[in-house]
Amino acid sequence: MFVHSPYKHGVTMRVGFGVGLGLMLLLVMPLVAFAGIYDADTPTTYKEYWIDHKEFTGGHVEAELPNCVDTDSNGNSWYVEPWGQCRKDLTFTIPDDFSEALKVEVYLDLWRNRVRQSARFQINNGQTYQPLAGENWSRTPYVMEIDKSELNQGQNTLSLFNNNGPFHAHDIAIRIYYDESHPLRDSNGAVIGAPQGELVSVWAENGLFAAATGGTLLVDNDLIVLTANVTTPAKFVEFHAYYDGYDEDNDGVSKDWHNLGRNNFHPGGREEQPTGGTINHIGTLLTPAPGRYTMAWRLPHVINQSGVRFKIRLVDAAGNVQDAAGGISAPFDITRSA
Repeated sequence: MFVHSPYKHGVTMRVGFGVGLGLMLLLVMPLVAFAGIYDADTPTTYKEYWIDHKEFTGGHVEAELPNCVDTDSNGNSWYVEPWGQCRKDLTFTIPDDFSEALKVEVYLDLWRNRVRQSARFQINNGQTYQPLAGENWSRTPYVMEIDKSELNQGQNTLSLFNNNGPFHAHDIAIRIYYDESHPLRDSNGAVIGAPQGELVSVWAENGLFAAATGGTLLVDNDLIVLTANVTTPAKFVEFHAYYDGYDEDNDGVSKDWHNLGRNNFHPGGREEQPTGGTINHIGTLLTPAPGRYTMAWRLPHVINQSGVRFKIRLVDAAGNVQDAAGGISAPFDITRSA
């Protein structure tokens, strides 16, 4: 590939080579999400398979190295941390047939993955993946696509090891994406579906707005109220906002879908919660039956701004997810009179 240039052909060729090489690298590098852990802008369906914390055996006893002695050999630790040349092997099961599914991603809740990223992992002794997010003393959630062919229907092993010093993984999940043309099937061959619903309205002190039309929200009282309609069975509904705010996921981006995972609150965690582990979003409500659900968002921490959008994320009891269910809202402006 070449880029047109007013300069001599040699310069054109060097620019073209650079662009071509860059495109080649993009093709072979893993696809990474740096925009919140739930960043879909259009309706997106997948199933989550959380690795049970019974597989989490803490770190390794430093005094015993190079022997790999787990600090929590019975499992059920709140973290996993490979030391030295040791590995941490975590098993999990995918009972469903994903041969026709769209793609597979891995979610890792990492802590202290360092600026020179240390974490490495393999699925079933396949290729080695390197998470590209890391800080020396903070959390950097990481989502990346892996080769679907490396995953088995049935038992699997995810192996963690380090390249530049110890790090923590606080939660790990596999996401298998599907749609009507690329179905996910259960062990009996039946097509699996995700919960359905939509964001209906947005209320502020100056009126009620349809989510699909947008508008200007007057928030002198620092309050917005969102209403969703859940049309099929779901376990809970999450309310999310896209706005300029705190960079809670350490990705260098402040205007994005704001959400994060609370370690150990997800399925299989030591402190598993019925509403899951999502935090730093607007909020989550249990949905015992289809119907309308309303969530209040108090926002003294959110500055006046334009281009704010809202969405819902639905999760059922089996772990099927519809992110941006029904589509995201039209843009809204947030304003105060003083």
